[in-house]
Amino acid sequence: MSDSLSQGVVNLLDRGGFVMPALILLSIILFTTLFRLVFELYHVSKQTHPTLPKTPDTINSNPQDSDIEILVRVRTQWRLHFDRRLKFVRILAATAPLLGLLGTVAGMLKTFSAMALGEGFDAIDLIASGISEALITTETGLSIAIVGLILLWALKGCRRRLLIRFEFQEAAFVLSHFEPNPSC
Repeated sequence: MSDSLSQGVVNLLDRGGFVMPALILLSIILFTTLFRLVFELYHVSKQTHPTLPKTPDTINSNPQDSDIEILVRVRTQWRLHFDRRLKFVRILAATAPLLGLLGTVAGMLKTFSAMALGEGFDAIDLIASGISEALITTETGLSIAIVGLILLWALKGCRRRLLIRFEFQEAAFVLSHFEPNPSC
């Protein structure tokens, strides 16, 4: 099983031309970054808020403006850090189809040079090889980009829900320290 899988990967790399190693490296970086972001979101989602105490007993009975500013600053820093990593993922996902297009152009150039050689079985094999290279790199680049963009879209939705939850927790923290005024 593993021999046939490794043989299939090697065959795909051979038939994809010089662009395939770059596409494989790009996909490894892209999906590693995406899965790290998923684990980070999962870890942060298990917390109440990055800076809120775990138990209500340890909360200061009179929150100061600095406490609220710290909560907002930590949330903003986390969001900016996460957004920078999302931009990196977006760049990688946008690069994949462009690398696939580069492989397409290289495969078509190979095809046209084979056509210029003339007739015979060697020319037909070279033409088929060029067309195969063009299609394989296009498919690989588009597949990497599509899966990457779908995961990016899901991560952005989870990030948005998590930030909304943090904002509600911050508001609840502030409001829990103000007693209702019965004269109102």
